[in-house]
Amino acid sequence: MLEILRQLKDLTEVDRAIVEARNQLAKYPRTLEQLKQAQDRLSAQLKEFQDQLEKARQERRHAEKEVASLRQQISKYIDQQAQVKTNKEYQAMSHEIEQLQGRIDEWDTVGLEKLEIEDTCQRELEKMKAAMQTQRAEQEAQSKRIEELTREKKAFIEKLAVDRERLFEQLPDPFRDDYEILQDRFPGTACMPIEGEQCSGCNWHLVLQTRQAAKTGGEPARCEHCRRFLYSPES
Repeated sequence: MLEILRQLKDLTEVDRAIVEARNQLAKYPRTLEQLKQAQDRLSAQLKEFQDQLEKARQERRHAEKEVASLRQQISKYIDQQAQVKTNKEYQAMSHEIEQLQGRIDEWDTVGLEKLEIEDTCQRELEKMKAAMQTQRAEQEAQSKRIEELTREKKAFIEKLAVDRERLFEQLPDPFRDDYEILQDRFPGTACMPIEGEQCSGCNWHLVLQTRQAAKTGGEPARCEHCRRFLYSPES
């Protein structure tokens, strides 16, 4: 019976290795997706700054056009001032020129604010482009590494599958069905060691008879709760 217990233990270890390898394989697509999402977030931020830059640029140009238009109006008023005949008309035109100059000052302020926004956006864009280039290189390197690891894990799983088939065929018929049922319920943990007085699979406190049976190495002991096969590290 000790030989059967050893076979159950070896088979469980192979199944556990297969489960772990498959779990690692399942993580690789998520890792690639996370890298893609990070790249997408940077792209979205880059687009946002580009939009802000273009908007500020258009608003600055609009302000410059307004200033140019107002200066033309001032130039016309100055020309007209030379032709007026009364002081009242001259003062009225001077008042219009002052108002136009005030509007020019306002549009100049707007233009300077938009120019400052342009400069800030331009600096941020340069930083983000550099960050995207660095991240893209890291993403490509990580993708290649994951592709390599994927090939290695798949080859490893194929080798383990061969070992599992061999070990399973060596297991006596009466234990095969029970083992497969346990493997379906508890992948990679069908046969577990006793830890203290508990099943290490489900932490159930085992009765003395079960613990002694595991130590003597007779009929493979089983947990009263989860029905896993048990072995004692001492044996």
